[in-house]
Amino acid sequence: MFCLIEEDGATHKEIATRTEKDRANVTRLVDQLERKGLVKRVSNPDDRRSIQLYLTEEGKHIVHTLIPIEQAFIENLLSNITKEEIEQFTAIMHKLNNNADRHVELHSASL
Repeated sequence: MFCLIEEDGATHKEIATRTEKDRANVTRLVDQLERKGLVKRVSNPDDRRSIQLYLTEEGKHIVHTLIPIEQAFIENLLSNITKEEIEQFTAIMHKLNNNADRHVELHSASL
C-alpha cells in the first residue's frame, strides 16, 4: 500500500520489483487488500494484458494514518544508532542478499 501511495497505478510487476517480492506473493497480497476494499485493479488502457493497482479512498486513509506511526517507530528503532552504523548494516545486508541470490541461481541451474 505504501508503494501505491507513492505511485498510484503501479503494476504487480513494478511493486514486486520495488519490494523485492516475487510476483505470486504480490498477487496474493493484492487479492487480500482488494477483498478488504483497500485496493482496486484496473485494466491498463495502454496494455490490456497489464493490470494497474490503485488505492481506494479507504486505502489512502489507512496509509495516511499509518505513515506517522511508522515514522515514529523507525525513529525510535534507530535512536541510538549512528549514520555510519546504518550505512555499514545496509552494505552488509546488500552483500548477504547478493550472496543469497547467487546461491539460488547456482542451485536452480543445476536442477
